[in-house]
Amino acid sequence: MALYPSEADAALAAIRAGGTARDFETETLDFKEDRASQPETERLLAEAAICFANTAGGTVVLGIADKAKGPAAVSGSRSATTPIPCLFCFVFVRDAQ
Repeated sequence: MALYPSEADAALAAIRAGGTARDFETETLDFKEDRASQPETERLLAEAAICFANTAGGTVVLGIADKAKGPAAVSGSRSATTPIPCLFCFVFVRDAQ
């Protein structure tokens, strides 16, 4: 299965229009929020990477609450070196061996 960033783009547009992230999560797309600390967030992303590595790969969008609706779901991420809340998209692709 091909992995296209447009899957995440389409889901983000639908979330901004009033949907909830959990309604758009798939086997290759997952939304996550920052945890209380940077190490906890890193562990969360590592766990997601392991899950995707055991399947077809996938995309994790960090900075989206999976239960909130519409623009309120965009929580941003403080995982960057900058204090500005923003979104991060991590793509984990499994080697096709």
